[in-house]
Amino acid sequence: MMAALARRFAGTLLIALALLAGFTLWQQRDQLQRQAAELATATQDSARLATLNQLQAEQLAAQAIDIKLQAAASRELAEQVAALSRKHAAAAAKLEAAIHATPAAAAWGSAAIPADLARLFDTTAPAGAAPAAAATLPGGDGLSAAGAGANHQPATGRQLAAAPGGA
Repeated sequence: MMAALARRFAGTLLIALALLAGFTLWQQRDQLQRQAAELATATQDSARLATLNQLQAEQLAAQAIDIKLQAAASRELAEQVAALSRKHAAAAAKLEAAIHATPAAAAWGSAAIPADLARLFDTTAPAGAAPAAAATLPGGDGLSAAGAGANHQPATGRQLAAAPGGA
């Protein structure tokens, strides 16, 4: 009897171990399926990211070429501007020389400015002195201070009527 009981216990134990092994295999199979799905997703993501990386590398290469072309164009434009600057300076010097080359121009340039006009252009007066523009003009009509208004001026209609061929 004891041997039958031991055999039954051993059989039950073997069945329990077989069920436990089956359950473990079933869990591992599910885990392997999940991991296989995750691997497939990761592989797809990796392929997509590799494609995007390749596209960005191509864009960067194209931008590098554009930058080089723009730098070359900028240098060429700077050279053109410098050449035009030199040409302009030469033309300005030639024009200046041509203007002052005639005897009439030299005489005009060396003529003295009348004192009344020189006084109007004088900007070297001391800071506390009255401005040159406040002096009396040759017609006896003095300039008023800024902001004094136009009350001292004659009406516009009388000036136009007095002018020959007035409007």
